[in-house]
Amino acid sequence: MARRIAFFSPIASDLAMQRSPLVGLLVIAVLGSFRLGPAPQDPQTSNDLFEALAGKWQGKWQGKWQGKCKTWSAGRLVDESTVEGEFAPLLGGRFVRHSYLGSMRGKPRAGEETIAYDTVAKKYQISWFDAFHMNHAIMFSEGEKTGKGFAVLGSYRMAPGQKSWGWRTEYELRDDLTLVITAFNIAPEGREEKAVETIYQRVPPANK
Repeated sequence: MARRIAFFSPIASDLAMQRSPLVGLLVIAVLGSFRLGPAPQDPQTSNDLFEALAGKWQGKWQGKWQGKCKTWSAGRLVDESTVEGEFAPLLGGRFVRHSYLGSMRGKPRAGEETIAYDTVAKKYQISWFDAFHMNHAIMFSEGEKTGKGFAVLGSYRMAPGQKSWGWRTEYELRDDLTLVITAFNIAPEGREEKAVETIYQRVPPANK
């Protein structure tokens, strides 16, 4: 259904009322009945991926995952550690929060992503910060749906005055129990290298 705007222009209505009370009432009625186009479709009905990540599984709400995280630097594996993550629905499932805890070279590492699906642009969006990788700013990424998930592209700066580096993140829900999140570092000249890979296994809901 079309949405009705509940406000009107006070300047236009005041000028009209000064000229003629009847004209003023007509202006208010017209402005008050102005309609926007159809509201975007509810992601809960258009995006099954969010429900798969944070929604119902075997009849119960369960968004807890655990697994292994590998980190590469300049093509060399520099860390491999366990990680625990949770996907929680926000605003009735319109958004999803991904929070995780792990370690990096023996030090605690935590991070958080907010995932959205823009129903107008038909694109996935992520805002991300992390205790190791993005510990100085929030990265915003955007991208398209893929066969079993989505891929988004963002950017960051190594230092003031330097060119931006790219950061591509791929989400792949291989099956009901396995989620793979892979990130690639992209140098300013275009060279691309695998940077982080998280392989999650869904934690079955506890029987009550």
